[in-house]
Amino acid sequence: MVVRASSSLVFLVTLLFSSIASAYDFELRENIGINSADGTYISAHMYVPIGEPGEKFPVVIFCNSWALGEREYDLQAELFASQGYIALAYASRGWYNSTGMINAAGPKDMEDITAILDYVEMLPEADINNVGMTGVSYGGGMSLLAAAHEPRIKTIVSFSGWTNILDSMYGGKPGDIENGQGQATLRTVWAEILIFAGDLIGNLDPEVDEMRENLRNHTNLDDVYEWARVRSAESFVDVYNQRQIPVYMIQGHQDQLFQPTQMERFFSKLNYDAKKLEVNRGIHITGEIGGFINVGGTLADFMGILGSGPIRDALVGIFSTLNIELGD
Repeated sequence: MVVRASSSLVFLVTLLFSSIASAYDFELRENIGINSADGTYISAHMYVPIGEPGEKFPVVIFCNSWALGEREYDLQAELFASQGYIALAYASRGWYNSTGMINAAGPKDMEDITAILDYVEMLPEADINNVGMTGVSYGGGMSLLAAAHEPRIKTIVSFSGWTNILDSMYGGKPGDIENGQGQATLRTVWAEILIFAGDLIGNLDPEVDEMRENLRNHTNLDDVYEWARVRSAESFVDVYNQRQIPVYMIQGHQDQLFQPTQMERFFSKLNYDAKKLEVNRGIHITGEIGGFINVGGTLADFMGILGSGPIRDALVGIFSTLNIELGD
């Protein structure tokens, strides 16, 4: 029997954590297809511990980073499964084997989260009362939004995510220093990189480029503000305070894509204690690289030098999407 103790400020803070060193065998269930409300196919796979008959396990949901897929977190997912967690990783709409267009953490992405949780709730091994969500960058911001929309998500860990997408891409509304940086200047380099990657690797909704052009030309800004509002966890801070959602955010001090100032502002608006913000040295996602390498394998494992690994799998996925054949 495994006894799990509750904690609100560690990784996947309020999930029931094992207090006894114990390892589970687990199985990989591949090629899971989850149909969203509009019929979009969401590609996923999961690692499921093998327990006693009737035993239920808490669930960790992993959301992909921009331009990466569901294999991104495999080393961490295996580790969680061995410790008694169901680890489900998925590729958000528009990326790799998931159909539809990239919604940039919009309402359709939130519908996909609901569909995923409906699927999880039907699993006989899943403890639906203990579900957490996490991700890096795009997955981190998506997780923060998902918790505000889905009460079945009990806790969030966001790595290099965002809470105000208008701050990230534009510096906030002109002059609105209280709720943003107020500089109203398009961050051209990051915008170009993200849109280029979305067009090259994924199926980017043309609306994203349209919003970028509106910001560049200072046109239809009210439409842009509303587009950004529903994609910003800061817009839902009242939901966080009402439900007191335990949240753990990790950010780079020199992150110029998702600036730590917006995370600090969101953090300061949370009026409860089950919250934690760490600001580390480095730029976007550099704080997470060590975890990708060290959790569950060596650098050679991570790079896929000896066969398969997150970096190799991501590159194979990219080239496969582009219909480029790779040899050994």
